[in-house]
Amino acid sequence: MATKKKKRRKKANTINVGIDWDKQPLGKVPDKVLAAKLGVSRTSVRSARLTRGIKPAPRTTYGKPGRKPGAQSSKKRTAKRKTTKKKAAKKKAAKKKATKKKAKKKVARKKTKKKVTKKTVRKKAAKKATRKKAAKKKTTKKKAKKKAAKKKATKKKAKKKTKKRKR
Repeated sequence: MATKKKKRRKKANTINVGIDWDKQPLGKVPDKVLAAKLGVSRTSVRSARLTRGIKPAPRTTYGKPGRKPGAQSSKKRTAKRKTTKKKAAKKKAAKKKATKKKAKKKVARKKTKKKVTKKTVRKKAAKKATRKKAAKKKTTKKKAKKKAAKKKATKKKAKKKTKKRKR
């Protein structure tokens, strides 16, 4: 069996880009900033710095002299977290109280409901029956009206036909 040769990618020659790397502030300025200034990728700046044995630029962190404007100190951030946690705990407690009140109301409603007896069951059944009868009467009246209207319409048509024939 013939083995297939794997195609290797050609590495871009990052060091010989036409930039004099010895004159650049490698290790003093972050690679990202220098790459943006020179119009080159960060990896090319990194490889040029590493070939010269230069350590990366120190990172600027928040809360120190080089921090971004408007950034908070770590003490302020932790204080904020604590207050938000307290607020969340208060909200949870309020929700629990509200649910307990609702449950108590439901129990009270159940207690005040009328007891179901045979008489009440009979009354309800009688009411349902009367409702059904009334609904049937309404539907039968509507059907009767429709039938009467159809009969009238057929009589009128028959009269018109007889009039036409006479003429």
